[in-house]
Amino acid sequence: MNLLNIGYCFLSTLFNVGIGLCGMFGLPTYAVQSARFPTIISPSPYFITAIYPVIFATQGIFTIFQVTPVLRARPQVQDGVKYYYGLASFMQVLYTLTYNTEMVVAAVPFAFGVVASLRSLVKSQNEAQADNSWAEYWLLRFPFHLHLGWMYFVSLLTLQNAFVFVNFSNPVQ
Repeated sequence: MNLLNIGYCFLSTLFNVGIGLCGMFGLPTYAVQSARFPTIISPSPYFITAIYPVIFATQGIFTIFQVTPVLRARPQVQDGVKYYYGLASFMQVLYTLTYNTEMVVAAVPFAFGVVASLRSLVKSQNEAQADNSWAEYWLLRFPFHLHLGWMYFVSLLTLQNAFVFVNFSNPVQ
């Protein structure tokens, strides 16, 4: 599981930072796409470009620490994360590819898929044995809490972007 988490982190970071923030392959960034489909809840492009590096940096820190001898066998990693991190990463990649290629309507279920995967991960961590230490929270749990909180917002924003994309009237939005 620990080695798989490294792969999940790499894949998710590559697509989200590479495409979502840097416009790899000539695709528009999250900030550009958000500006194309403005809604009443659209965040500042500066915020969009600031939050993703924090999310993926904290998940990178999790990935490094979860392979250390002290933490790799902890229930928070083995019983808490399970395969949910892989599922969330896969859904995040699909979300990035659909949203940033202007398949905004198709991106909606993937955004909600990320939420469902991360929610399952957080729930699983809550049910796993924990020592409730400061280090355990900040290293093993916080990255997923942060990502989940952001994705709750992103899923609703993407839904509203889809309404704009298909030219629904303002009252529907």
